[in-house]
Amino acid sequence: MAHIQHLAEVAVRNLLRDVSTTTDGVLRASDKMDDGSVINLRVEIDLKEGSATFDFEGTPLMVINNLNAPRAITKSAIIYSLKCMVGYDVPLNQGCLAPIHLLIPK
Repeated sequence: MAHIQHLAEVAVRNLLRDVSTTTDGVLRASDKMDDGSVINLRVEIDLKEGSATFDFEGTPLMVINNLNAPRAITKSAIIYSLKCMVGYDVPLNQGCLAPIHLLIPK
């Protein structure tokens, strides 16, 4: 399992380096949920390390409906998105998140 996780980590680090060379290393996205709440995401990629910080600062706190995403759900969405962007078959595992640092409002 350690070998499989290491391969997933390397795949994601390579993906992040590739993305970083085609951008300034900072990606931003913002989208509205059905209730009008805005989800903000800033991804800062470290080219040298092949790592990234996913920063959700500015995203509203918990809302009174069923649209909240706890930390586990947020990590699940990120890991799946990274796996899809790698471009080749990588088993979905924790290694994909090794180069990722999350900043999520409490």
